[in-house]
Amino acid sequence: MFSIGSEVGSDVAEAALKEVHAELKRLRTVRVEAEELNLVKNYMSGNLLKSLNGPFALGEMMRMLHEFHLPEDYYSQYILAIQSTTSEQVLQVAEKYLNEEQMTTVAVGGAFT
Repeated sequence: MFSIGSEVGSDVAEAALKEVHAELKRLRTVRVEAEELNLVKNYMSGNLLKSLNGPFALGEMMRMLHEFHLPEDYYSQYILAIQSTTSEQVLQVAEKYLNEEQMTTVAVGGAFT
């Protein structure tokens, strides 16, 4: 599942949706710059490490390994996969999965015209 969420006023909701579609198209057609990609890689890696904070969180991560029959080195391999991702790979995945014409849009609140 992939989702994009935003909280905008009903007066700008349609413009916001158009902007989301423009960004999806940009991801499918323009290679991500190295600086931006590194920023996202560091954010994702840090987020995973932050989720290991404390014994209960660590226990939950271990439970997931067991429940989903994942290898013991799953999380370290996950970090390596994040850090080794290239701009070309991001472009290929975006081309494959980020087509707004194949997505369902749900808007709550004001009406769209």
